[in-house]
Amino acid sequence: DELFRYIEELDEEIKVAEAIIYTGIFIIDSVITSKYLYGNSKGVKFDINTGKIKKGNISDFDINIILSNLLDNAIEACCLVETEEKWIKIQIKQINQLLSIELLNTFEIPCIRKQGVFETIKEERSAHGYGIKSMQRIVDKYQGLITYEEKEKIFPTKITFFNV
Repeated sequence: DELFRYIEELDEEIKVAEAIIYTGIFIIDSVITSKYLYGNSKGVKFDINTGKIKKGNISDFDINIILSNLLDNAIEACCLVETEEKWIKIQIKQINQLLSIELLNTFEIPCIRKQGVFETIKEERSAHGYGIKSMQRIVDKYQGLITYEEKEKIFPTKITFFNV
């Protein structure tokens, strides 16, 4: 029920604002447009590069989780940046059966890792920290690969699915 309410909210936001990208996959277009509008309202600049994508074997539900968590985390990190350098670059491309999602965002507060796993920096720790775990679970489900890096105030995340 909660998921359907969320999707209906996304749908309403998209009806109000025309999609800023067109991949041919409604859930991708909806999530990116919704997060773009929210991020822009917080002063985050976006650079979005994607083309037409063929519907593969990844469910809309899983795509929603991946993109929503990626963009929510990136927007949150950008909102903590105290300079004008608040931006997110996202590139989604498909070559044959390979689907690549690459996201770079600015950040200032270093990530905390324990045994290689990211820890939330939010105050209510018990209610947070599931997004990255959810993304990893989905990437594993489709035998993909996810990588994160921290380098000079830019945080690149790359997700690759090899057989979609």
